[in-house]
Amino acid sequence: KPIAALSHATIENQATVIATLETIEAEVKSHNLTAPLLIIVGEVACLSDKLNWFERRRNLACLAAQT
Repeated sequence: KPIAALSHATIENQATVIATLETIEAEVKSHNLTAPLLIIVGEVACLSDKLNWFERRRNLACLAAQT
């Protein structure tokens, strides 16, 4: 299942990483996400591309989950 980690959600320096349970820790560390951090688990994390106001990133975890 996909997991989204949002750093500084809803403000101008928001950053989002979407990964799987197995890879989320490494992705958060490699993208230097910092607190405050919001974690969203499950298919709803795949909505970030549609609902994202601050950033646009391709979501490989969601693409994989849809296949």
